[in-house]
Formats: sequence, C-alpha cells, structure tokens
Amino acid sequence: MTEVVAKQQSIEKVVSSTETTLEQVRLSLQEDLIRCSSMREKNIEYAKSLELECIALQLRKSELEAERESFMNSPSYNENNLDDVEYVGRLQDGILEISRKIDNTARFRLIAIQDLPTLKITRNADIAIVNTIEDAVVNLIPQWKKAFSKALLSYRLYNAATVMDAVHQASAEIFEQSAQITSAAVLKSAEMIEKPQVTSETLKKINESIIAMCDEVVRISTEAQEIREKDLPELKRMEQEALAIESRRK
Repeated sequence: MTEVVAKQQSIEKVVSSTETTLEQVRLSLQEDLIRCSSMREKNIEYAKSLELECIALQLRKSELEAERESFMNSPSYNENNLDDVEYVGRLQDGILEISRKIDNTARFRLIAIQDLPTLKITRNADIAIVNTIEDAVVNLIPQWKKAFSKALLSYRLYNAATVMDAVHQASAEIFEQSAQITSAAVLKSAEMIEKPQVTSETLKKINESIIAMCDEVVRISTEAQEIREKDLPELKRMEQEALAIESRRK
C-alpha cells in the first residue's frame, strides 16, 4: 500500500508539472500573439507610408518632367548654351534618381505586403495552439487526476477484499464472494488503467487537421509565388520604361 501511495504522489507531481508547463507555454504564446499582431499592424502602416511616398515621388517626378519640357520649349532655351544644357541635365538626373527611388519604394512595399500572410498564418497557428492548451488544462488534466484517483480507489478495494479473504478463509461462501469482489475490483481497475485517455479517433482528427493546415500553407505559399511570378513582367516593363526615359534623356 505504501508503494501505491508513493506512486500516486509521484504521478500527481508529474501531472502538476505538466499543468505548470502548459500554462507557461500558453502565456508565452499569448505574448507572441500580441507581438505578432503588433508586427502585422506596423507592416500595414509601413506599406501605407510607402504608398504615400510613391505618390509623392510620382508627383515630384511629374513636376520635374513638366519643368524640363517647359524650359526646353521656351524661346529662351539654347541647346548650345552651356548653362541651359547643365540645367536640363540636372533636371534629367533628378528625374532619373526619382525613378530609381520609386522603383525601390515599390519593391519594399511589395515585401511588406508579402509579409502579411505569413504573420497571419503564424497568428492563427498561435491562437489554435493556445486554445488546444486551454482545452488540455480545463478538460484533459482533470481527467488524468480522476483516472489516477479511480485506480487508487480500485486498488484499495482490492486490498480490502484480500484482507476479508484472510479473515474469513474458513468460509467457502465468503471466500467465493471475496474472490468475486476481488476479481471485479481488479477488472475495474484494469479497465480504468488501460482505457486510453485520448481515443484514436481524436488523434486521427488532429492529424487530419494538421495535414489540412499544411496543405493550406502550401496553397497560400504557391499562390503567393504565382503572384510574384505574374508581377515579374510588370517589373521588367517598369525597367524598360526607365531605360526608355534614360534613352530619351540622352
């Protein structure tokens, strides 16, 4: 009996330790959720600021182009005058530099936007894990404790039946009844001990959920890749436009 009590105490320590660990992990994930949400909001604000910067750069570029065209079409413009040529050159250099800035800004904005799905996947995964941990703490851990208590009670019942058998061993009838009680206690104890805490059907559903999640992540990743590949010609077209501007400037 002493060994059983010691084992029960050991199991209770393991359960308590597991419960503490789950709570620590849950708190850690909740902090990650806050951090992930903050990162996503900052990414959105960053992408918006880059969009505004692109608009401002485009406006400035248009102003410089208009200024260049106006100056070159003015009666006072002389293509053989060094000052006029230098002024036009500075305008063209400014236009080219702004074009580069617009291209870089657009790319950085695209990177910021591409980060949003990843952050969302991470956040959703964190939420799912937190919910799973909370279910374990609320439902699974108490079931562990109850199962171990049942096992201990069954063992005590078995022990009591054995004592009764020793006291009334002279009586065949009582001995038989004691044996039946002992048998019932052992079978009940075995049933409680051997019964799985989590069914295979539950594990199957969890596995299916994980597979579905992985498939969804792959799908999202594939769609993102397709979009990037689709945008590649547009970037090349923009590059050609930039080259055309440079050619016209020369």
